[in-house]
Amino acid sequence: MSLGMTVAGAVYLFVFGPLLNAHSRLLTAARDRGELAAHVHAFDGLLARAAVAILGGGALACALLTVFAPRWSAVVAASVAFAVAQGAALFHNAYAASWRRRRAVASFQAADGLLRAALAGAAVALFGKSGAIALSGYAGASVLLFLWQRRAAFRIDDALAAARAAAPGPGRPVLDEALRYGGPYVLNGGLTSVAQYADRWALLGLLGPAEVGVYAALAQVGVAPTAMAAGVVNGYLVPLAFERAGALGDPARVRSALRLVALGAAATAALLSTYVLVCWFVGEPLLRLLARPDFAEHHRLLWIFAVAGTALAVGQTLLVVGQVLRRTASGLVPWAVNAAATVVLSLWLGSRFGLPGVVWALLLSNASHALTSALVGRWLVATRS
Repeated sequence: MSLGMTVAGAVYLFVFGPLLNAHSRLLTAARDRGELAAHVHAFDGLLARAAVAILGGGALACALLTVFAPRWSAVVAASVAFAVAQGAALFHNAYAASWRRRRAVASFQAADGLLRAALAGAAVALFGKSGAIALSGYAGASVLLFLWQRRAAFRIDDALAAARAAAPGPGRPVLDEALRYGGPYVLNGGLTSVAQYADRWALLGLLGPAEVGVYAALAQVGVAPTAMAAGVVNGYLVPLAFERAGALGDPARVRSALRLVALGAAATAALLSTYVLVCWFVGEPLLRLLARPDFAEHHRLLWIFAVAGTALAVGQTLLVVGQVLRRTASGLVPWAVNAAATVVLSLWLGSRFGLPGVVWALLLSNASHALTSALVGRWLVATRS
């Protein structure tokens, strides 16, 4: 299961993440310029080609694994199917987000979690406990979500339905713009992977798998809720900021979008600070409830995880400045700083202080991401003025 989610995560980071980011941001600009039909047809083509490429590569990988490592073949097949279906579902849900159909977006988010859990649980109950079977349930849920979102997407607005029915128009300029906007996200995928996983690998090398298990459990309780809350905030913030900025032709609209991003970062910090306090005061019973009881002895580290998650969430919100201004390459700097800090600090502090040292390394590296994101955002605004 862990390997399968790693494969699915890599597909998202390097393929569907860049595609989805470019689609979401450039969609509002296309609406402003009256080029919606060209955008819809060009991005539908990109999505189809990406899906075919990933499925083809997955089929080849499965064929090789069948020969050399048969037990992993089914896991990779299910994870690739899940990644493609989930990416396509998110792609079509972006239309609802762009048109600010909050109920549709919230319904999709709720159905995503519930349907995945239900189908994965049913698959395991019917066919046995294995990572491949659970991932097959995830894949089945994502296929259903994709079919639902594809059907719903072009019923959101008459202009969107007309754009889909219209002649495609010149697609090359749209593709060139998508490459310029989304290209940096591909490089960003590598930096993000290092920033997110280097601490665990450092801990594994220094202290062994048992400590990695403790670290992962504490991170799940301390960091995961901050990521979920930030995802909800940004799910509403980002489409609204993109809509306000439009094609960047009106300075007043751009300023309004940037103020909204700043407000979102402040709201994220304020909201998540309450969870930091929860982890500080009731960390021990929280770990007994949500993790193994023996992990509760590490409860004094839980608030540090929560602060680290808050810092990363604020930094990611501030990176929306570069997305609004369509200067996405600027996002490489905070992630590069974060990745370098994660590697160096995890090895150094982990070798000196063990598990607590790696936890503090996570906090410091995520704080460096937030600080660098703020500085890059200020520079982008200053150089645009």
